[in-house]
Amino acid sequence: MMTTQRADSDIHIETPEGIELVTPLADPIARGYAFVIDLLLRLGLVFLLSMALRAVDLTSINLSTSMTRNLLRTADMMPACYGFGIATMLFNKDNKRLGDIAARTVVVSTERPKYRRIEVDETALAPDVMLTQEEQRAVIDFARFYEITSRDRAHEIAYNLHEALEEPDIQKLTTRLRRYAKWFLGER
Repeated sequence: MMTTQRADSDIHIETPEGIELVTPLADPIARGYAFVIDLLLRLGLVFLLSMALRAVDLTSINLSTSMTRNLLRTADMMPACYGFGIATMLFNKDNKRLGDIAARTVVVSTERPKYRRIEVDETALAPDVMLTQEEQRAVIDFARFYEITSRDRAHEIAYNLHEALEEPDIQKLTTRLRRYAKWFLGER
């Protein structure tokens, strides 16, 4: 199993089966709120769940991992108010505290991203060429960007693809890209 960190705030995990899982990392502020709530009320699981955060194991979920992670919570709390835990999170690229490092877990956000729905009146369209995952993400990002920007700006960006996709009409090209995005997102 391989994990990589890209410039964005997502963690990309490749499973042994070759499937790439992408999920957003919990940022230090969200983790800090969870720490404070946990510290004050000692009902960490309830509040971790209420904040849409989950600790996930990068190998397999078992009792040993859970115990390791939670036993090291004491070390994370040193010298006071999660000092080591917060310091470790600030200097770790995956925002991990000591317990996460030892147990090989990472805390991720389970809150669904607040993306705008891709509003195109036509049905999803499967592309007639094979696109890489990166290219598919770029098409989806373009379609979401289209929903929040001016049409002129979206057409200006789409113009860069008109030769590659053999579509001289920029309006038709932007519609086609948005239909591709719906296909990639599973809206069939």
